[in-house]
Amino acid sequence: MKDGIGLFVGLVYSLNIVVGAGFLNLPYGYKQSGTLLSTFYMIFFSILSTYLSLIFLEVIHKGCLLKHQNALKPDFNKTLTESLISTHIPDNSIDHKPHHHHAEVDDISIVFGNIFGYRFGFIYLCFITIYFEGALLAYSSIFASSFASNVPLYYLPACDIYEQGFYSQCIFNYWIYLAIFATVVIYLSIRGMKEQKTFQIIMCAIRFIIMSLIIFCSVDLISSGLTIDGKPADEPDPPLINIPQAHVALPIIIFSLLYQLLLPSVAEIVRKREENMWKIIVLVTIIIFIFYGSLGSIIPYAISNVKEQISLNFRDYTGGLAEKNIWGYFVMYSVVLLPALDVISCFPFKTISLADNWGHMIYGHGEKSVHVIRSLTVAAAVIPISLAAVFYNIASILGIVGLVPVLLFHTAVPIAHNIVREKIKEKTSFDAIFYSKSLNYAISFGSSVLFVYLLYQKLA
Repeated sequence: MKDGIGLFVGLVYSLNIVVGAGFLNLPYGYKQSGTLLSTFYMIFFSILSTYLSLIFLEVIHKGCLLKHQNALKPDFNKTLTESLISTHIPDNSIDHKPHHHHAEVDDISIVFGNIFGYRFGFIYLCFITIYFEGALLAYSSIFASSFASNVPLYYLPACDIYEQGFYSQCIFNYWIYLAIFATVVIYLSIRGMKEQKTFQIIMCAIRFIIMSLIIFCSVDLISSGLTIDGKPADEPDPPLINIPQAHVALPIIIFSLLYQLLLPSVAEIVRKREENMWKIIVLVTIIIFIFYGSLGSIIPYAISNVKEQISLNFRDYTGGLAEKNIWGYFVMYSVVLLPALDVISCFPFKTISLADNWGHMIYGHGEKSVHVIRSLTVAAAVIPISLAAVFYNIASILGIVGLVPVLLFHTAVPIAHNIVREKIKEKTSFDAIFYSKSLNYAISFGSSVLFVYLLYQKLA
């Protein structure tokens, strides 16, 4: 693993970032907004996501080339404090041609710092931190609450923390499982991404087994005409287009396709990245579109009352029988518990990325202390887990925090792409095939409007 990872493992890592427990919300979004309208959303944002990912690779690479230009300046190796005090904005024009074909990548906040200036890079990293820590808080809560509600402990029966509340015996179940989760993810975070090859491959396989199992069971219910719990219910009749609820599926689909903020961390360890990264992006889009589109389009026709997380429906799965049999229990525990285990593989990507970004921000481009980076990694893991011990019901908070990537990625990347195209005109190994300055500005403006609209819908 010292020489990096290949195309297949890079694809696995990328799939593990994008396919989290978030896919459990997709059927609800499709049911509320309409299956046809949601399918249009999925097609449109899959194409947009692919385009933005490909130009993001170019932005990352050319941001590193701008770093070489900035290296000629005396303040290049400034620390965080020195950079924030400085009023210097880097002159990013390139009048020489060093390393233009060398496939370089760097942490995302450093790339944007090279393009827009140190202060912008610092502010950008603060927003990334808020978003990542919010996601890690959600991962911690999902794991602990799922196991507490389904797996009893020795003297403590299974219980639902959301129903019984903080001041109940259930909080002890929740804390015990949260402590187990903390032990595992902190260990994986300290080990680093390169050393998790086998574990990540296994977790990726589990992800797609779960999705395939849900799709198979849903198709079986449709073909047999039975209900998921064997009880009488209205026949599923989801709308094709539901204009009053058109906004429901939007953030769910956008969030489900988002993995690009961690793309630099994957690109950094992929061999022959100039050849493999674009293939990884295209393959991720195709695979996710097939599975996500199937989940969203099929399940609303199999279940009449699709809940916000489809795992809640499968807690009562009997396959149409009056009572659960062995198959029913297998499906129930697989769909309910395995997504909770799934978040374990997502967690280290974000903690490691945060530590690397803050390490660069603190030390500049100088040599970094291994102990400090490790301490930053542990801190990035401990803070959200500690918050999850108290704030277990975080749906409303995450609903707003989850919109931050629309600004961080969909709005910022097109503008950055226009800037690096102007500053570095020579063709490089990461150049996107298609470029339109007007299109990039239109995407950036549209994303800003979308952010305001979704924020209004959340707060209304």
